[in-house]
Amino acid sequence: MHEEEIRPESSIPSTPLGSRFARLARVAAVTQMMDQVTQPPKPTDDEVEAYMKTFSTKAPPSPLVLVEFWKAQEKEYPELSWLAFDLLAIPATSAAIERVFSQAGLATGGRKCQTGPILLEIECLMKYNKKYFLRLK
Repeated sequence: MHEEEIRPESSIPSTPLGSRFARLARVAAVTQMMDQVTQPPKPTDDEVEAYMKTFSTKAPPSPLVLVEFWKAQEKEYPELSWLAFDLLAIPATSAAIERVFSQAGLATGGRKCQTGPILLEIECLMKYNKKYFLRLK
């Protein structure tokens, strides 16, 4: 690289905005290529290959025991099990959040109002937990 390309941004001469971003894009592309060439394979890559070799001949686990399966594989595939737990934590549907938005719409009358976020949260919390409050009586 040339010395003038490495100078701090304050000393870069004024140029059209597009050319600044073009230079940054070129530097980023070169840096990324150099990183790919000089870095050894990541442990995750090895884990994926080992997993594919091991489980390409075995039957996949039942969907009902995926958490147990990845818990058992945690020592052999630590990165993959971490990823699996993250993915398994994602709800399969958005129904729960849709109910929250629906309830918030009902609490505000479906219009813009002066109800602040704290009061709205309290109203929704009271509505969702009504059965628990009734037990306290």
